Amino acid sequence: MTIDMQNGARTPSPRPAPSTPAAPSAATENSSQSISDAPEVDLATASTGKGDDGPKVASVEHAIEVFDAGFTAFRSLEGQVYVVDRHDPSARPVLHTGGSRSPAVALIAERILASHDKFMKGEDRAALGDYIGFRADKAAPRPVLLRSAWNGWRFIVDIGDDSGRVIVITAEGWHATDTVPPGVHLRRSSVTAALPTPARTGDLDALWTLVPVTEADRPLVLALLLSAWMTGTPQPVVFITGPQDAAKTTTARYLLRFADPVSNVRGRSLPTSEPDWKAAVNPYLVVLIDNVSGITAAQSDMLCKVSTGGEATARALYTNADTHITSLQASLWLTSIGVGALRGDLGSRLVRLEMPAITPERRRSLSELEAAQDAAAPAIMRGLLDLAVEVLGVLPTTDRTRLRHRLTDFEVLVRAIDSVMGTSGADRLAEQAGALAEDVLDGDVVAQALLSALEAGRIPDGRITPKGLLDTLTAEAERQGSARSTGWPRTPRILTDHLVRIGPALESAAGVTVTRGPKLNGVRAMIVAQHRPAVTP
Repeated sequence: MTIDMQNGARTPSPRPAPSTPAAPSAATENSSQSISDAPEVDLATASTGKGDDGPKVASVEHAIEVFDAGFTAFRSLEGQVYVVDRHDPSARPVLHTGGSRSPAVALIAERILASHDKFMKGEDRAALGDYIGFRADKAAPRPVLLRSAWNGWRFIVDIGDDSGRVIVITAEGWHATDTVPPGVHLRRSSVTAALPTPARTGDLDALWTLVPVTEADRPLVLALLLSAWMTGTPQPVVFITGPQDAAKTTTARYLLRFADPVSNVRGRSLPTSEPDWKAAVNPYLVVLIDNVSGITAAQSDMLCKVSTGGEATARALYTNADTHITSLQASLWLTSIGVGALRGDLGSRLVRLEMPAITPERRRSLSELEAAQDAAAPAIMRGLLDLAVEVLGVLPTTDRTRLRHRLTDFEVLVRAIDSVMGTSGADRLAEQAGALAEDVLDGDVVAQALLSALEAGRIPDGRITPKGLLDTLTAEAERQGSARSTGWPRTPRILTDHLVRIGPALESAAGVTVTRGPKLNGVRAMIVAQHRPAVTP
């Protein structure tokens, strides 16, 4: 289908006819489950193909011929094997898990049954699975992405419906197409759902009547939705805060319908282990974590890893001979009544959306609100797509000097939206960064002791050894009653590492820098300097 950018008219596009009977066009990692879980054929009563009317048995040689004629196997950059129908331009890569019940093997077995009226026996399916793995090992690895592909100037977004179409967005316009551009492989998960169908005209103003987002935060919300499609770039950790009954979860769920809609009800608990994180991130472009009451140090580190992009490793096939690597990167949205104490590296990645309390005059029944949200979704979707086109038009010339947020790509995106809409999102982002840095220092006993010691003049010359600084800060913390805190560093090395972690917050919120200087009495000194406190924009 193509969509006229001027009037929104839709006209069907001819779809290339596959040279082999088409497989389901929206194949997903799990879409072949119903095939692979189908009852096994009883070989005792099945036809042998010698004159009766039942299906014949397909040999593994025949299955390999069908595979070679119509399919390609390759490994993703993480090492997983995928199979794709090369004659269907809208086909999604199908995961090959190995063995006779692999979704990829089931797809080919179904193709053989549909086109040749032959079924495959279990041992032949297993042999076909081995052949698929062999062919994948001979091919060059390719990136396999969920929902969206981004290359710096173009979005390719999977619509997520049964047609298999994608939306291609550039600075010249956007259109829906049956053909996925060459070299782009967009997988689906078991919960991938369809984006709202765009209306003829866009209306982003309708969005703000349905979600209680402050006017100052609106450009940040739009940037967060577009940023989710910028796969491969560091993503913000979004904290949606507000009092009880402020519609935090309802707001998050509705906003994510325009970036990464899913078929299940969003909102899980904060994962506590690396395997839990793998399960949480794999099906989603954006992960919604609901009702966060506290964040441990380990969870903070994992939030940072997933935000920036990292990997999780596990033993492959229960052996130490090889490892299975899973890429972990997603946009993370958390709802909470309050942020609480933050570690410095997490605080520098946060974008905070504060939900005001809903007054009785503004409160609506959930059914009424959902009906209004459904009615407005097509116009909002169109408005977001049109905004993406305009943003891509100005993004190459957007000012990239004096960037103040740790996630620089996100700040540039916010600046581009400001240029298009005449908003002040970049100033709001800088204001948030300063406030979050203060939150980090307020919840950090070492920072409080350091600031107190500087104010009292107990580090007069600014140069001090790590051990001397630890002794000074410990004495200061004892005066404050916090020296025995579980977070208090016990060695100079731990203190040095901690100061490095909170260094950006110290400089941003208090104008304090801690750097390594020349040796003092044979020991590398630390230089503690307090400049004029940073001015919050």
